[in-house]
Amino acid sequence: CTWGKEPVNVKGKNMDDIVRFAKEMVDVYPDQQAPARGEGFNRRMEITIKNVWPKKGRDEARLAKKAERLKDFTEKRGFKFIEYKNGAYTFEVDDLRNSH
Repeated sequence: CTWGKEPVNVKGKNMDDIVRFAKEMVDVYPDQQAPARGEGFNRRMEITIKNVWPKKGRDEARLAKKAERLKDFTEKRGFKFIEYKNGAYTFEVDDLRNSH
């Protein structure tokens, strides 16, 4: 998973309390409310999660269906879908407090 549009100072932060990673997922502030926009990780981010593949096969039709599901999933949460290419799922978050 890679991310970032703006630098974030993580010095002295317990990352286990702020970010959780799971298969095809990243959860930021899972057990607490996100801080104000521009503080901590609540800032404009472009996140790429790698190795996101359909469960059965990687033919063109399955990849297209996976891309459509990821796009729907992303937009329903109030984020911007950027692309799904070569198993890499990229989306943009502007404010975590606005996610659904």
